[in-house]
Amino acid sequence: QPHGGHGTAIDTKELSHAHAESSTNDKFTKYELVMFTQEALNLEDAHNDNTPFGKAHSAIGQILNPIARYSAMAKLNPNETCEFPEDMDGVGGKCLLFSAYNSTSTASKEFGMMAVIEVFRSEMNYAREQGGAALIELLNDKGIYPFSNTRNL
Repeated sequence: QPHGGHGTAIDTKELSHAHAESSTNDKFTKYELVMFTQEALNLEDAHNDNTPFGKAHSAIGQILNPIARYSAMAKLNPNETCEFPEDMDGVGGKCLLFSAYNSTSTASKEFGMMAVIEVFRSEMNYAREQGGAALIELLNDKGIYPFSNTRNL
């Protein structure tokens, strides 16, 4: 569960192979990606797009799958942003912000969780002007972090 004990975390599970090259960045030698929805976990509704959790689950899957593949080729560092090309099916034009989730000074550099946060265009513009760390701080102050804008589906 994310901060505050409500909502659901959905993560990848095969980016940090023990004996193979893994997704890496400036913070972690290996990491998995995670996205958060404010919807409560409901496995029965996970593939039903007519339910709030089903919609969120689908939206998160549409983002995590291509970002996971992309992370094998590119470094996705905390506080950086990313935008899907407009012509990309299902996710075209969506804006993302990356965050080292629950990373403390005692956390291992060997492994960590990278939060992928879908943000609104206005939030993306703010991150580009003020920096990703400033946007994360703002989202945290408003009680939104680490949830994606899928919170409004």
